[in-house]
Amino acid sequence: MFKKILIILGAFSLVIALTACTNNNGDSENTYDYTEVLEATPEQLRAQFELFFEENKEQIIETIATDGEDVRLELAQGYEFLMTILLDDIELTDANRASYILSFEITFSDMTDLFGGLAREIKEAAEITDFRLTVIFADINEIEIARSSFDANGLY
Repeated sequence: MFKKILIILGAFSLVIALTACTNNNGDSENTYDYTEVLEATPEQLRAQFELFFEENKEQIIETIATDGEDVRLELAQGYEFLMTILLDDIELTDANRASYILSFEITFSDMTDLFGGLAREIKEAAEITDFRLTVIFADINEIEIARSSFDANGLY
């Protein structure tokens, strides 16, 4: 009796397994599309970032530049822009160097909203996860007065 029950259960299990394996559409062809989702390589991501830079460079400069300022924007390593603001009305000398450096360092703390906000906007527009905007103030002779970096990472 026990042997008959095992044979019936085995046959019943085989029928269920075969039914589950059959194609429910009645089509003998596989109708599923198994396309691979490929992630972009670091080189492709960098190329997209460089393209974003080229397309938006002038617009980014215009958001910061005021009359009489020469603003330059360059790509740096990774996902970083270097923004150099040349001030044509300042020339560093031995006598004024310390005071200008100190005043511009203090000024950067007041400009966190401006440059930090710009860094966040660029990060969102470029659709990247990490971004840094480094701002450099330079005198008429392109001598660096002050430099500060504004990360758009984790500022939300």
